[in-house]
Amino acid sequence: MSLFFRQPPRTQQAIVRDLADPTPRVRAAAARELGRVEPDFPELHRLLEKAATDLDVSVRSFALYSILEQKLELPLIDAIHGALEDSSPLVREPAVMALAAVPDPDASDRLRALVSDTDAAVRYQAVLSAAEKGLNDLSPRFQEMLRSDADPRVRANVASALGELEPVPVEALRRAVAEDGDEEVRFEAAMSLARVGADGSAALLVPFLNRNDMFTDALTQLCALADPVVRPDIERLYGRVFQSTLQRLQLGALLARLGDDRARPLLIAKTRAFSFETRVWAIHCLGLTGAAWAREPLAALRDRRPDSQEAETARDALASLDATAGGDGP
Repeated sequence: MSLFFRQPPRTQQAIVRDLADPTPRVRAAAARELGRVEPDFPELHRLLEKAATDLDVSVRSFALYSILEQKLELPLIDAIHGALEDSSPLVREPAVMALAAVPDPDASDRLRALVSDTDAAVRYQAVLSAAEKGLNDLSPRFQEMLRSDADPRVRANVASALGELEPVPVEALRRAVAEDGDEEVRFEAAMSLARVGADGSAALLVPFLNRNDMFTDALTQLCALADPVVRPDIERLYGRVFQSTLQRLQLGALLARLGDDRARPLLIAKTRAFSFETRVWAIHCLGLTGAAWAREPLAALRDRRPDSQEAETARDALASLDATAGGDGP
C-alpha cells in the first residue's frame, strides 16, 4: 500500500467549472492544470484562450505557462500576441518565452524590441528567447547590455545568451568575468567562454567550484574541457576533509578525466551505495571520467536490471564515454 495519497485526475467538467469560479485562486489553479492534461482534452484551445484574457493576472500568467507546456504557441499565437501587450510582467514574461517557438519574422522583430523593454523581467527572458532564435544581429546590443544594464539578473542572462550567438564576443565576456560586480554574471560569462573552448576558460571556472549552487555546472564543463592546467586546483579540492559525497564523486570524475585515477575505487564502490541518489550520481560520474576502465562496470550496471533507473543512467554514461577520446568504442 502506498504511503502517499495521489489525487485522481480531474474531470473536464471540474476544470471547466473552476475556470468560471468567482475566486481568482480557484481559476488560477484550473488554468495551471490545463498545462498538465492530455493534448486531446476537449476544447483545450478555447479554454486556454479564455483563461489568457482573464481579469486576474495570476490566471492569465498560468494560462500562458500552460500554453508553453502544451506546446501550443503556434495555434494560439493570437493569445500570445495579446499577452505581449499585457500590463503585468508576470504575463508578458511567459509570452516572451513563447516567441522563441514561433517561426515567423514578426516574432523575431518583437524580440528585437523586447530586449530593450523597460521592465527587467521582460528583458530577462527576451535575451534568452532571442538567442534561442539565433538573432545574431543583436550581439552589439547584448554587449552594451552586459556592460550597462542595471539588473544583474538580466546581465547574467545576457552573458549566457552571448555564448549562443555567432560569433561569440570573447573579449566582451572576458571583461565581464574580470570586472562585473555580480558573481552570477561572472559565472555565466565564464560558462559561455568555456562552452566555446576559449583559451584560459577552464581556469576561470575553478573559483566557482566553491559555490554549491554553481558547482555541478562548472565541474561538468571542466570535464568537457579536460584542461590539465587546472589539475593542481582539483587535487587540492578533492583533498578537502569536509566535503559531500556527491561533490567528491564529481571531483574524482574530473581528476580521472585529467589522467589521475585516484578516485577509481570510490567511484566504483559508490555504484553499490545504500543511497539511491548516491548510486545514480556515481554511475553518472563514471561517464564523466572519459576513462576506458569505466566501461566494464557501466556495462554490468546497464545489463543487470535493464529497466531500472541505474541502467538508464549507465546507458547515458556509456554514451558519454563514447563521445570522449578516453572511452573505447562500442
